[in-house]
Amino acid sequence: MKVISYVEGTLTVINGDNYYNEIAAKPSFIAGTNFYCEPTLQQMDGIALTDTQIADAEAFITNFKFPTAPAIKEPVYCVDADGNYINYIVNDGTYKEATSAPLKDTEKWNGTMWVDSILIDKTTKKCLGVGDTRTLPNTEYAPNTVPTDFDSSFYTWDGTSWDISLADAKTCRSAKIKTAQTDAINAMIGEVATLEPVSFTTQEKEARAWVLDNTVATPFIDALLVSRNIQGETKKILADKIIKKADAYATAYATLLGKFQNLINKIQACTNVADVAKVVW
Repeated sequence: MKVISYVEGTLTVINGDNYYNEIAAKPSFIAGTNFYCEPTLQQMDGIALTDTQIADAEAFITNFKFPTAPAIKEPVYCVDADGNYINYIVNDGTYKEATSAPLKDTEKWNGTMWVDSILIDKTTKKCLGVGDTRTLPNTEYAPNTVPTDFDSSFYTWDGTSWDISLADAKTCRSAKIKTAQTDAINAMIGEVATLEPVSFTTQEKEARAWVLDNTVATPFIDALLVSRNIQGETKKILADKIIKKADAYATAYATLLGKFQNLINKIQACTNVADVAKVVW
């Protein structure tokens, strides 16, 4: 069943669930609400149709074809050219498509699957860490499988695997050994008051001088003895404590320094990266 309706300039054709509107006046149609049905084209509101109106209606119905409705585009998982996830949206042709959303923010689409990725410099291929090509120029992604033997910034991506040169391995491990030594020294110093290490040299100098000659002036130790106000503590007892602590500190420091120098020498003697990785504090 086809039905046409002309209502104040809008011509509507209905065929089942489909309809078509045409905003154009048909000269032989009377303004108002007129419904015409095929095949009898009998006017539905009881007003008689003219032969011209019937002819127009018949011609329109005979020649009318419903326009093909554009295909409805469904949203998809969109990614940019670098594999960055955009969103679940209708693709207007701007983006590539993935089969799902990433499970982690660091995952990038490689054309087949989501891969946990890390940023590298496009030119040097050096690892830059977690980042986004959309905000950092001259960068691209590589698999986030950087070995943990050395700091990631020393590794380069050769297209199939991560690599580190022997020179970079030595530089990285030497820096790590130096940091470990510094931490050990700070831990040792941290056992005393924060400001006390500043006076260590003065304390030791006065204490050693006074032990050799009780007439030597010791303004720092004298002030320290009064301020400590420890019952039974004499100047000799305090001086002995200072010297004992200084000797212990010197021994501990020498041990740390010797260990540091020994490990640095081992690093420099290495002929391959695997051996460098074995040198630890």
